[in-house]
Amino acid sequence: MAGLLGAMVGGVLGFFLISAIIGLFAFKKDPPESRALKTCMAALLVIAVLAGIGNADGQGFAYFAWVMYVPGAIIGYFYWRNRYNKHWTDDEIEDAET
Repeated sequence: MAGLLGAMVGGVLGFFLISAIIGLFAFKKDPPESRALKTCMAALLVIAVLAGIGNADGQGFAYFAWVMYVPGAIIGYFYWRNRYNKHWTDDEIEDAET
């Protein structure tokens, strides 16, 4: 049980690290909901590849190793959406109207 809990906590922390790095460089012009979704999906894709290779244990690619990162992706989506909504401004829309 402790091993599973540790894996989930590690999955959430690993997801937040990867998604924070992606969020610094990608999807800056998108609205908050779209940016949060794209950031989380890109991070989950990167994690799926890394986890598939890392959990192979000398065998073939581990296709379902990314599943333990899904709770982190769900939590991360709501966190990033909330954070991006707080910092979102409609300056581009106001400049276009004048």
